[in-house]
This record gives sequence, structure tokens and C-alpha cells, in this order.
Amino acid sequence: MTRDEIDRILERHFAAEQKRDIDAILATYTEDIEHDVVGRDPNPIIGTAAIGVFYREFLSDLEHAKVIPVRRLYGDEFAVDESIVEGYAHGRPYDLEGYGRPLPAAAPVSVPRWPHLT
Repeated sequence: MTRDEIDRILERHFAAEQKRDIDAILATYTEDIEHDVVGRDPNPIIGTAAIGVFYREFLSDLEHAKVIPVRRLYGDEFAVDESIVEGYAHGRPYDLEGYGRPLPAAAPVSVPRWPHLT
């Protein structure tokens, strides 16, 4: 998979997050996805069913969330996307009490090996 192909998948993924469209988010992964969410336990999250549960909880903990890209690094079989998440934290996003506080929070996202992206 080329960098352009990965970029297109990630853009679809982040657009789906912005819309809070869980089905569209999950459509960017294969069934056997292993997803490492920085700052969250348990890690890694394995399989689209478990990731769906994560996103339902995570997105409900954020109000008016916006993802601002910073940089993307590529390896032979992975990519790391660094973004800033802006919004208001309710519940426990990133496993910390939100108390309605504003974010920004740096959010490095480890993108799994290419076969796990669709």
C-alpha cells in the first residue's frame, strides 16, 4: 500500500470520527485489527467489535471534538499519525476525568500494519 493510499484511508477515518459515524470508522479497519490507543487501557484493542465499543464510549466522552493533523510518519509496515484533538472532555477520555474541561490534547495514533486497513 502506498503512502497516498494510506493517507486516503486515514482521511476517511478521521472524517468519520468527526461525524461520529461508528460504522464508517469501523469500515476503515479489517476484522482482525489490533489498535493501540495511546493513554487508554486496556491496550491493544483487538477486533472491530471491541473497537466499536471503544469508539462509542470515547466519542460520547468528547463534545465538539475536532482533529487537527500535525504530522504523519511512515515505516515499512506502519504509520504514526500525530494530531491535536480539540473539544471538551466529559467522562473519561484518555482514561482521565474530563470534568468538562477543554482539550487540546496531543494524540499520537499508531496506525496498524497495512493489511488491517481497508
